[in-house]
This record gives sequence, structure tokens and C-alpha cells, in this order.
Amino acid sequence: MLQRIARIKRPLLRLFGAAALLSTVACQAVPQGLRANIPLGQGLRALNSTTDLPKPITGNFMWGVSSAGYQSEGNNFGSQWYYWELAGKTKHKAGKAVDFYNRYEEDILLAKEMGANSFRLSIEWARIEPQPGMIDRTQLAYYKNLVQTIRKHGMEPLVTLVHFTYPHWLDFDTDQDGLSGWDDPDTIDAFLEYAGVVVRELSPDVTFWITFNEPNLWVLTFHLAGRTPPGRKNPLSLYRAARNVVHAHGRVYDRIHGINPKAMVSSNVFQIQYNPFAKSSKTVASSATAMTEQGAREFSDTDWFWDTMQTGEFAMPSQRIFAQAHFKQGGTRNEWTFNLLGKFDYIALDYYYRFTRLEQALNAHETWRMPLYPEGLYNVLINYQRRFRKPIVIAENGMGTFNNEPRADGWKRSDHIVQHMYQVQRAMQDGANVIGYYHWSITDNYEWGEFDSRFGLYRVEALSDPTLKRIPTDGVAAYKNVIGSGGVTGVLLQQHPGPQR
Repeated sequence: MLQRIARIKRPLLRLFGAAALLSTVACQAVPQGLRANIPLGQGLRALNSTTDLPKPITGNFMWGVSSAGYQSEGNNFGSQWYYWELAGKTKHKAGKAVDFYNRYEEDILLAKEMGANSFRLSIEWARIEPQPGMIDRTQLAYYKNLVQTIRKHGMEPLVTLVHFTYPHWLDFDTDQDGLSGWDDPDTIDAFLEYAGVVVRELSPDVTFWITFNEPNLWVLTFHLAGRTPPGRKNPLSLYRAARNVVHAHGRVYDRIHGINPKAMVSSNVFQIQYNPFAKSSKTVASSATAMTEQGAREFSDTDWFWDTMQTGEFAMPSQRIFAQAHFKQGGTRNEWTFNLLGKFDYIALDYYYRFTRLEQALNAHETWRMPLYPEGLYNVLINYQRRFRKPIVIAENGMGTFNNEPRADGWKRSDHIVQHMYQVQRAMQDGANVIGYYHWSITDNYEWGEFDSRFGLYRVEALSDPTLKRIPTDGVAAYKNVIGSGGVTGVLLQQHPGPQR
């Protein structure tokens, strides 16, 4: 998880808050399948009310936990992040992280003991393909065994193909066209080859796939803010990477379905609070200031990834950001108008914080100070249901602390889980087709440059405990009770009210 972003930025919303936002949403047309009798201004019911509890969650709901390869596995020496650390650009180095690579079954069993029936993981591309075109069959077998172990314990694996990391060799301009990494259209073809190998190997055991983790966030931080590898600060780099990522998603979507027609494929975006006044990505891309840093930041603040998937057209024309020489012969050079329309089977989203400005997210290093707002999750789910009418998976939801010390605002992990699940159930009762919830994360891990930020249901002292013992937080019992009860109950709400707000 990188630092998190939300998108409510107009003064009107800051002044009148979420109640005004819900009033605006409620005034819009409600499609079939979404309850139309939500009273105006009633989007934020009293959180401690036990007189109007949502119905319990039944059926094949995916109660899950999330993890990510580089953050938890440890000792990945081929990733671009490893070389970023070697350059001294992080507070801590990942090292062996929490050694998930060798202890994954232990963590899978911890999830199972809580009652979870799904486990999200990511594949480290640099392990699978340490050199261009060289597939490490031993590492491929490792990930196959990992997903089969999840299956063995009665859980559904959800697999992410790229969770912020990629092989370091992609950052070299081997064809000397001036582009490398995700700026380069050639990376699409490299990604397709890697993904094809992984999907063919794992598809007998995997139905749910995520292509890219939070593309709307990492494209910004990698290619405009310059704070993570490759450390670029260039609006043109941002547009190129964004275009290449959405095209890679669309093409691998087809490849996955060619291997398994019943696969469920998506990409999890960092949560975007519904803002009826926000500009569209196409409006920003066509503006006179689009190629400036400010214009690129405005573009990043739009819902550009889902805009592209919904309309089938990336907002910035490829001809404006690439030369023909950037496309290798026989590669993606003719993909100017590749059909991206509807290349997702479900909506996947990550919900963490409530921001009003983009700059807040770019400076959100101290996750333990970020404002928590469970009610906003209801708004996001209803908006996505209204807009797309597809199944929804909450791929990440969690709470940061500083080295597991108490938060200044009084939030506890147990309260956080109960209050957010209450909002999920409310949204489901009001028509949102939510099919899964994944808590970030099963254990503490490496938070992209440091170990200070803690999100784990299980505490791990990676810097001081050589045994890396998994120690349960108060979130473990709370999540177990929520799962066992099919959601929140009146008793759970009374026990875990959260701080006064």
C-alpha cells in the first residue's frame, strides 16, 4: 500500500461535509436494482444505532485478508524497489520483510482461524522473469504451491499480477528509443508474456485476478511526484505510463479470458470519493494546461482509469505523447485505438482515508495521522454500483498506526473493522452488489520505505525480533466475530463504537 488518495476537493464539500454530498447523490436518478427510497440526507445514520441494523451477509461472500509480495516475502533482489533501496532513498530496507516467502502457510492458517475464506497475494514479476525472456520455473512452482496451499485450506485465492513492483531490467532503455519502464509501450508486450506464463500455470486454482494494484495512485507517485522508483517528475512520463497501463490491462484481460473464460478480472483502484463537481479525465487532457505539472496533477485527480474502462478511450491521444519510433515493429505500434471498453468483470477498490486535496495524499507518509471516515465507504460503494452495476470487491481496507502505538484520534483496529463493515452492510442493503471484503493486511509488513506504518491484524516486529513472531492485535478477535456473525451485530456495534465524531 502506498500513501492513499481521495478526491473531494471543492470548497462546497469541505464546508458542508458528507451530508451535503449524500444529498447531491440522492437527487440523481437511481438505476434499477438500487433502492430509490433512501431519504434525502440520510446517508449517514447514527453509527451506534442498533434499531435499524442491516441484514446479515449470507451466501458466497468473500471474507478475506490481503498481502503483497515485495512487502511481505522478503529478499527479492531483482525488483526495481530493491535497487531504489540500495541507492539510499528509503528509511529502511525491506530485507527479509516478514519472511512470508518461507512462512506463508503459517499466515494462511492464521487467516483461516479467523474464519476468512479468501486470501489475496501478489506475484513478484522479478522472481518469475529475472532476466528478459528467462522464466524461472522454480519460482513459478513456488507460486503454484502457494495458491494450492490456499486452496488446500478451503480458501479462494485472489492473485495480483503487479503490486507496484517490476523487474529492474525494465528500467533500461535497451532499444535506445529514449523510453524505459512503464513509459515505454514495449513494456506492454513484456508484461503480456510474463502474465501469460503465470496465468497458464495458476489458472486451474485461480478464478479472481487483479492486473495492477492501484494504478491511479502509483502512476502518479512513480512518474510525476518522483518519490518512488523510477523517480520521474515529468507530466509526459505520467501520461505515457497511464496509457500503457490501461492498454496492458485491456490486453491481459483478453489473454486471461482466452485461458479461462470463467475468470474474473479487474484492477483495484485507490478509493475515489464521489465528487459531482469533478472534471472528467477527458476535459483535463484536452485543456491548454494538460502538459504542465499542474495539469498532470489535475488529471491524476480524476477517475481516469475507470473513465477509460467505461468509455473505451484513454483521455490523452497516443499521438500527443508518443512518436512512431517508440513502437517496435510488430509490437503495439498500431494499438492507437485498442478496444478497452468494459475490460473488467468486477469493480475492485481500496478504501482508507478521507482527503480533500491531492497534496494531502502525496504527503501522507504518517499513515497514523490520516483521517478515518467509515461513512465514506458507503458513499463510494453506492456510487460504483450506480455507475457500473457490476460486482464490487473491497480489495483493501485498513488502518495505520505508528509501530502499533495508540492513535491520537482514538481509533482502534477492532473499532475500525466493525464500523467499516457496518457501512458495507448498509450499502449492500441499499443495493450495492458487494461480493468481498479484504482487510489490509494479515500481518505488519514493509510499507514502501519503512516499517513504521503498521496495518497488520497480526503484529510483527521486523526490525527487532529475529523470530518474526506473529502477535494478534485486537483486530483479530473483532474480525473473527464479524465473520462468524455474518457481519456486524448490535452487540459488536456497542462494543466497538469508535471515537466520538
